[in-house]
Amino acid sequence: MWTFAKWGLVVDAGGAYLLPRLLGPARAKELVLLGGKILGSQAVAEGLAMRCFENSEELALEAERLATRLATGPTRSLGLSKQLLNRSFETDLGTLLEAEGHFQALATASSDLVEGMAAFTEKRDPKFTGH
Repeated sequence: MWTFAKWGLVVDAGGAYLLPRLLGPARAKELVLLGGKILGSQAVAEGLAMRCFENSEELALEAERLATRLATGPTRSLGLSKQLLNRSFETDLGTLLEAEGHFQALATASSDLVEGMAAFTEKRDPKFTGH
């Protein structure tokens, strides 16, 4: 629930930036200005959350699974991709395409690319190092 309106506070924690981009201006204003409620399943449907869980145990298991998946993945290329996605709202397409090319060059020089391709060819799980 967005309680800013009910407490006399201003939206914070990046909400003024993120909510209109995720939900559109009208829905963001509804939540922030009217103090609307949003359920977990609705947050998933509106793109505010990836998943909804019945209890904290399920949430903890999924959080651990996702953390393990990210930590054992090609962390360098994942980090570069995250940087590109984060830049997408603050730059134009041409600049982003140029950054993609630069970051792809960095990724192709990594040992993780060699390992990923070898694992694919050998039909095994890769063992990434983040280098």
